[in-house]
Amino acid sequence: MVQTWGQWMFRILALSILIHTSLCLKGMPRGQSDQGSKKVTVIANNNTLRDVFRSIKKQTGLEFFYSTAVLNQEEKVTVNMVDKTLDAVLGRLLQGKGLTWVYMDNIVRIGREEERKSSVGDEVVGDTAVTAQAISGKVVAADGTPIPGATIIIERTKDGATSDAEGKFSLSNTKANDVIAIRSVGFKSREISIKGKTLLVQLEIAVNALDETVVVAYGTSTMRSNVGALMVVKGETIANLPNRSFDKSLQGQVPGLLVTTGSGAPGGGLSNFVLRGIGTGGEKTQLSFRQPLIVIDGVPTVSVDFIEALGPSNAPPSTNALAQLNTDDIETISVLKDASAIALYGSKASNGVILVTTKKGKAGKTSFSFHHLSDVSSPIYKRNKSLNQHEYLELLKESYKNSDSSYWTDDRINSDLGSLFPTYSNAQGTPVFYDQEDWFKAIYNNTAITNTDELSISGGNDKTLYYFNTGYTSQKGTIKHTGFDRLSLRYNFSNQINPWIKIGLNSSLSYTNQSYLNSNSNGYFAGASGFPYTIPVLDPIHLKDGTYYLQPFVTPGSYFNNPLADLEYDINKTQSYRVITSLYGELKFLKDFTFRTDVGTDVLIAQIKQKTDPRLSTNIYSPPGVGEIQDFNDFYNRIINTNVLRYSRLLNGKHAINFLLGQEAQIERRNYFIGIKQGLSIPYLNDLSAATTVVDTRGTSSKTTLLSFFSQMNYSYNGTYHLSLSARRDGSSKFGERNRFGNYWSVGGGWELTNEAFLKQSKLLNYLKIRASIGSSGNSATINVVDRYNLVAAGNYNNLPAGIVTPGNPNIGWEKALNKDMGVDFKVFNERLSGTIDVYKRDISNLLYFITLPPNSGTVGVNGNIGKMQNKGVEVTISADAIIKDNFSWNISFNWSTNKNKLIKADVPLTTDGNFINKEGENFNSFYLVRWGGVNPDNGAPQWLDKDGKVTSTYSYDDRVIVGKPQPDGYGGITNNFRYGNWDLSFLLYYQYGYKIYDETSASMINDGANFPYMNQSKQALDRWQKPGDHAANPKRVLNNTATVDANYYTSTRFLFDGDFVRLKNVLLGYTFPTSWIRRIGISKARLYGQAYNLALLTKFKGIDPENIGIAGAQGFAYPQARSYSLGLDINF
Repeated sequence: MVQTWGQWMFRILALSILIHTSLCLKGMPRGQSDQGSKKVTVIANNNTLRDVFRSIKKQTGLEFFYSTAVLNQEEKVTVNMVDKTLDAVLGRLLQGKGLTWVYMDNIVRIGREEERKSSVGDEVVGDTAVTAQAISGKVVAADGTPIPGATIIIERTKDGATSDAEGKFSLSNTKANDVIAIRSVGFKSREISIKGKTLLVQLEIAVNALDETVVVAYGTSTMRSNVGALMVVKGETIANLPNRSFDKSLQGQVPGLLVTTGSGAPGGGLSNFVLRGIGTGGEKTQLSFRQPLIVIDGVPTVSVDFIEALGPSNAPPSTNALAQLNTDDIETISVLKDASAIALYGSKASNGVILVTTKKGKAGKTSFSFHHLSDVSSPIYKRNKSLNQHEYLELLKESYKNSDSSYWTDDRINSDLGSLFPTYSNAQGTPVFYDQEDWFKAIYNNTAITNTDELSISGGNDKTLYYFNTGYTSQKGTIKHTGFDRLSLRYNFSNQINPWIKIGLNSSLSYTNQSYLNSNSNGYFAGASGFPYTIPVLDPIHLKDGTYYLQPFVTPGSYFNNPLADLEYDINKTQSYRVITSLYGELKFLKDFTFRTDVGTDVLIAQIKQKTDPRLSTNIYSPPGVGEIQDFNDFYNRIINTNVLRYSRLLNGKHAINFLLGQEAQIERRNYFIGIKQGLSIPYLNDLSAATTVVDTRGTSSKTTLLSFFSQMNYSYNGTYHLSLSARRDGSSKFGERNRFGNYWSVGGGWELTNEAFLKQSKLLNYLKIRASIGSSGNSATINVVDRYNLVAAGNYNNLPAGIVTPGNPNIGWEKALNKDMGVDFKVFNERLSGTIDVYKRDISNLLYFITLPPNSGTVGVNGNIGKMQNKGVEVTISADAIIKDNFSWNISFNWSTNKNKLIKADVPLTTDGNFINKEGENFNSFYLVRWGGVNPDNGAPQWLDKDGKVTSTYSYDDRVIVGKPQPDGYGGITNNFRYGNWDLSFLLYYQYGYKIYDETSASMINDGANFPYMNQSKQALDRWQKPGDHAANPKRVLNNTATVDANYYTSTRFLFDGDFVRLKNVLLGYTFPTSWIRRIGISKARLYGQAYNLALLTKFKGIDPENIGIAGAQGFAYPQARSYSLGLDINF
């Protein structure tokens, strides 16, 4: 019933949106010419006006008409305006000349003031004629918001008026064709002819890059007045990238944000997403507990995982919330990093905050846009890494003979192999092995095609704005029978009911269908992504009768499935419905006060079906013939209500005060149920009822609540001195009464030195601001509401009833972080060179961690607060306009980040976990391994180094030392953007250095004859010891010799490699069609582009891919990344 309910909910909401949009479209007034809003790029360095007009003509198709008596076309100008409106460009070119312009069809007419005509964008509101002695009108911003306090002056008489709270004004004693000038602080001034009509005058924001509006916690600010460390990525920067999850598109774009691709699975997978250093995760290894808080239009979202319910080996990929968001809907992404930026989010912001703002409608005529993107992808793998059949048999027979040369003769070896691997009779009737087959070609899809189509509609008037987008993506995986489909709908709507009341809705709906790999049936290294490397080359894909060889031999006593049959016969699918909605109302009163209330919800309904065909085994220890079906239904819901009272005022033109007081309440619920049955006799049935034996049925429900109060005060004096104070108090039901509430705060300040007299006239320094902040944030993500209670798990021991008690910890409390930051923002050389430098330190106390208890305690462990950790680092961003010439420009930007992590204090002893250790004074999760000492040339035995650095032939855990860390010393990106005429070219280089990767793929494929000795090996295994005196990379191969192998439990630095790399991440070439070509068919803008993604890699890493690693720095046979080639088309109507 869940599926039916989810589908009908999706359909009803989608239909409601479509009906609402059609009604809005029906009532929208038609706008006039939008020539002046066309975007153009003018880069002139001492060029003539005539040349500049020619450049504009090439871009727009518009002809310029003017008299040389009023305009000197040979006048030299220098201007640098990229992607600006034509009105803005002409205003700059003609500034101070007493000239104006008017659009007439495809002509721009330039003349004197007295010849003015009504400019583009003015819209007749009604048909009522007014006398020459009186006019009325309304002044609004681009989004239709009324602009109070605007001055309207009649140029002829200098009489004037001021717009009221609704933006309305009236003037008397006017004449036909009088010109009025409209001015307002923060907006571009306009001068228009009144023409005896009631007017709607739209003003554009006068945007300097420093004055652009940026989204911050619970509101907006500008880069100039902001005192926090934040980075804004515009949606247009990532919209055309072939990523179906925008986290990967941020790679190399944001200093301090480390994005490592853990999987290339369709739908994006879930990246290793770390901001300003790692945090703890308790026992949890899920990335969602270490990631920054993601807020979409005011609603916090989470990528729901299924590890707790299904177990780590059987769980499907997490429902990546970022993959369920259409990237084309994104307007901006604000990455908040320091205390001043994140403190208002309190306990949710320990790992930073990423605010996603989606697109909204703009006042004016209805606009349509269409976006199409097709890409062809191939997997990034190393198919030549494995041995061919001749090499495989050479090593395997050598392993036999080295184990007992007197017994293992060639005949006995062949006989033994013949009993293990399938054979067929050749023409002479002799049993022979199958020829080696190409498992890579059979399993991988080298031409995986993905198509994305989107249609958006937006528009509005001075009261109502709307934006609607629908999109469909169909992505084929680079492994056959895997894929990802997404249907998305977005509807953003706002209405200014009257001057003091505004309401709005931001809503997204998505349906995703993901087919994924199930590694449980074949184990870690033998799933579909790893089997082409590891499967013994004597195993065929098909038998001679054309049927699958269903259970390839890997090692005695095991039941591995043919991965191709596994992909074709089994079902591993997740279907999910997600709704993220925010409904808000805004009330303005007493002139300077605004009250806003938001109600947001994030609803996820996930349905997971995993089926093992009875012809295949359910795991490597069970024979085939059983069959299994798992059905898992998950319902997740977060409801959040936010209320904010804001006071804003400018006193005496110098004192800007902004104060807010807020309250927030959140309820988070999750319910899931799983049913597992075996005994599936008919392979083609997929429902639970088709199986006979119940293996497991279970379900659970949880509920947590969060109550918060917060406030902030921002103050600026004369645009030079800035101060920000924030405070928040959070109370969570996860904690007991003694630790239920946590308090968080921040203080930040900024000083714009270039406003001071001693720098104001500087010709070199155009802008300089220093800023600093200190404050606290918190974390409770790893804690469950039941962690403070003693839990009993019922079970049996020796056929007697028994129970396991997991002790609770009633004293568990908030994890807290003290964040310190100091930054500098600058612009020099006429703003040709700009940059930002930040130095930060983050001290984390009351670390949340899973404390392992001794075995005799009868339990595994308990969550608790265990100590202190520190992250500190430096972030640098530099951007330079290297070349600015007529019709050609080149911009290069560079960012670099470094972070040093250290465990300062551990209140309890932390056990060493496998290859890692957490030790005071060292990096959290440092690699802790015995050092590899090479191969003894006399006997071919492996050697290691003891704690004193001396070579030994005895392996001991006591000889382990710290040998590196999985987090890089530095990382960043280099972006180049070129523009020539209508062509644009860009490319991104991404790099990481100073870290280690434990290569489990090499450890599996260079096993020295032990630990699955029949598994295929790496080409590197050929460099092995064969006789005394050999200086080889690998020891003597001995069949099933577990005493000396440096694999499995005998891990060392033998397979620990440097992970440094530089990757050419993206190359994009685009062409924007001239307006003169396309306007005849009703198209206002069209752009065609092609790109290559993951094009090249420079690294010394010996594994498959240095980016394809897990969160602990180990590389296994994960779903490979893809190299893709894309072709896209954007059309605006």
